[in-house]
Amino acid sequence: MKNDFGRRLMQIFEKYEVWLLAMPPILIAVVKYALFSMGLMYEDNIVQKGLSFSVYGAYFCLAVLMCLYYRKAGKVRIRNIAVTAAAVLALLVVGFAKSGGRGDVLKIVGDYVVFCIPALIIGGNIASTGRELKFFEGIERLNIVVFPAACGYFLMAVTNTNPFMNYNYLGIMNYFMVGWALLPFLCCTILRFVNQDEFYIGSKTLTAKTAKLVRIVLMLVYMFDIFASGTRGAIIAVPFFLLISMAVYVIHKKKVWQLAGMLAVYVGIYLGGVFIYTPPGFYAIGRMDIVTDGLADGKLVTSNHFVQDEEASPSSGPKGSGTAGGSAAGGSAAGGAPAASGPKAPRDDKGLMNAAQKEIVTDRGELYRLALAEFRENWLTGLGPVGYYSKYNNTPHNILLELLCELGVLGIAVIAGIAFLALKMLFRIKENFTYAIFMCMSTVCFINLMVSGSIWSSSDFYLWLGYVMTYLAAPKCTNS
Repeated sequence: MKNDFGRRLMQIFEKYEVWLLAMPPILIAVVKYALFSMGLMYEDNIVQKGLSFSVYGAYFCLAVLMCLYYRKAGKVRIRNIAVTAAAVLALLVVGFAKSGGRGDVLKIVGDYVVFCIPALIIGGNIASTGRELKFFEGIERLNIVVFPAACGYFLMAVTNTNPFMNYNYLGIMNYFMVGWALLPFLCCTILRFVNQDEFYIGSKTLTAKTAKLVRIVLMLVYMFDIFASGTRGAIIAVPFFLLISMAVYVIHKKKVWQLAGMLAVYVGIYLGGVFIYTPPGFYAIGRMDIVTDGLADGKLVTSNHFVQDEEASPSSGPKGSGTAGGSAAGGSAAGGAPAASGPKAPRDDKGLMNAAQKEIVTDRGELYRLALAEFRENWLTGLGPVGYYSKYNNTPHNILLELLCELGVLGIAVIAGIAFLALKMLFRIKENFTYAIFMCMSTVCFINLMVSGSIWSSSDFYLWLGYVMTYLAAPKCTNS
């Protein structure tokens, strides 16, 4: 009986593995874009929540089952992954206790369990079984879910009819959901276009010429959507990704002219949109002006609204971009006008806010300054896990500052460990081309973590961590 169950389980994983491997960086995007196409993202509703929770729960269970299946087959060692997952969870439980049992902090713990632990598991599985190519294939296959909604957003931006304006943040059309959600699909499409990989739609394989045309359309729509969203981190991440990919291709003695051409097209589209003509629905690109104007004054400013009343803007926690209050962190909605100016919150003589103040800091420059001030004040132990969010109802929007101000000396050790792993992987970039392009995708994760994400809820980061820990422990230089 057990053998029959095991065989059935093996058949299920062999059939659907390609979908599951791709999920960590795109699951939330796929669910929300599918719901948007079904017309369920225009207002908060129980059907939307029920479907989302069902999919997330199934994803968690499948990831755990996959890990157990591969462990039984002797393909995956889970000790390092299990220890890491348990250690981070223990830190989050301590943070939840220190917060006084706040519901929004409990949600962060839940997000870590549902999204980040499976990402650790799947990252380890990809490294152990050499499934990097399946990872990319899975992401590309899921374009069939995301692309219709991306086309809808593109048309709404071009015609300036986007209904998700003026801070109506319902989960799908907020600027960071569009920008960061489409980024993995864009990067994957670029790599598979350059490598001339086969394009699958269901069980059908497109001809080489058709696949090339489809990928060009996908890339253009995704690029324009990212521009229209005004998501500055995602806009900047694309050229970084292209430059790093070009370096990898040079190292492996492969042609880079297609990547160079894409970079030129991308830069040309952006400069044309800024200096020549901007469609009415694309005026969120103007959010870049806030940064450039601030730099001209010698300051880092990302919003003209430093703080806002906590009750006036519901906290969304550090999921996704880590913003509290939807658009506040960037100063404008997707297609919406910039937030109204507001005064800086009062500070004590050390530059810190009073924890009792009911205000949410939204400008990144101010968030960074507060994080550094908190580290100077509590350099030994820090504020505790999720302590910065508990105090300011927002994250520092930078993984390094988050670790420093929340974990103190331990945070320095964690940063050193991450840097050590990253350097070891960098020195092995020549070993395997497929591994190298998988690392290219990871650059998007780290750019997000440096400008928007949180260490406690970034499934992309834990996918990378699970992959790296497993790869370094038992490298596998053949890929299936």
